[in-house]
Amino acid sequence: MTGLLLALLFTIVMGIICSLLIYFTNKFTRQAITRFEVRFKDADQIINQNQVPEDWIGGYRRKIDQFQTSGESSEKIDRIGKGAKRSVLNKIDSLYKLMEIGKFYDSTETKLMVLNTLEQRKMDWQERNWQDLFVAFPGDNVNLYAQETDSKID
Repeated sequence: MTGLLLALLFTIVMGIICSLLIYFTNKFTRQAITRFEVRFKDADQIINQNQVPEDWIGGYRRKIDQFQTSGESSEKIDRIGKGAKRSVLNKIDSLYKLMEIGKFYDSTETKLMVLNTLEQRKMDWQERNWQDLFVAFPGDNVNLYAQETDSKID
């Protein structure tokens, strides 16, 4: 009788462990797939629209809007903008590295086109003022955060 109870208990415990293992494996797999989807959408937006993904600058945009509304100094706003630019350049570097090591290309030419375009966008964005990274819509030449200064930021 005791052996039967131990076998039943063992079976239940193993069932629970296997169920949890399956649940967490599915959860982590979905998270990984979602991250890759986001990265590919970011790359698509950068390559095809020459635009910084909103996820990359949305928080900075809201903070700048809040500071402009509250009348904060332009130096503080400029500091936030420079931070946004640094963040964007770091993220495009990270995206470049992911695309460089990826094995998801149909040909070497496609891989080179993606990498060359990302590198060109980064060089272009390094030369621009941080305000230029906050353009409203694809093809829209309106600079939402234009200031009197045209100085370039390192």
